[in-house]
Amino acid sequence: MTKGAKTVPLKDQVAFAVWITGLPASGKSTVTSALAQELTTLGVQFAVLESDALRKLLPTTSTYDERDREYFYGSLAFIGHVLTWHGVSVIFDATANKRSYRAAARQCISRFVEVFVACPLNVCIKRDPKGIYRMARDGKASHVPGLQAPYEPPEKPEVVIRGDRDSPQDAAQQIVDLLASKGWLRNVPNNDRRQNMNREPRRIRPKSLAGSQKRRILKEVAALPKGSKEMLKGAKGKKAISSPSQPHSKRFGK
Repeated sequence: MTKGAKTVPLKDQVAFAVWITGLPASGKSTVTSALAQELTTLGVQFAVLESDALRKLLPTTSTYDERDREYFYGSLAFIGHVLTWHGVSVIFDATANKRSYRAAARQCISRFVEVFVACPLNVCIKRDPKGIYRMARDGKASHVPGLQAPYEPPEKPEVVIRGDRDSPQDAAQQIVDLLASKGWLRNVPNNDRRQNMNREPRRIRPKSLAGSQKRRILKEVAALPKGSKEMLKGAKGKKAISSPSQPHSKRFGK
């Protein structure tokens, strides 16, 4: 954990969810990393749900068509709901190209903030770190948001970030300021919050959860499809979900 940061006990923490949405390659993961660093410094206990890694655990068809996405984002929203119900804040790092996908999460999570990372499509295509747009151009992908599939930007996002202009640190600060203004960070110590911002937060395996808390969470997600439990236990070869017992910025996909 970042030196000088004091972890806030779950009983004193107000759990919330932040969904960071935008076109592929708009800068969502970069903003997520910066926000995770800020929350870590504040001592907030949270988890980051990144869609690429979670898709490897949930039994989706990986076709990325409307039916596949509706199932996947519904599952993602439910996982976020379970975590926040148990006092663990959540950052969703996922495109979720339809408003209805994000609206489903808002409906089941009472403290919810939607962050739109706005970035021109041509800039996203030029970046293309995962080769998504190139695959679409070569006919190897047929449901890329912004090209073959529509992307529906939020109508009233709580925060708008310019992915082609704003620095990740400024973007993260906007989100933190909003959370604080809502009173969701009211119990978090704010002295020296920016100290050591560039240091990597400690990564903790989910097994460090308190036994009783872990049993409660696993019991609630037992109804999820096969593979979902492993997200709380830690997937072999790659951690699928960050531990709420310590803040950290491990992420999970697009």
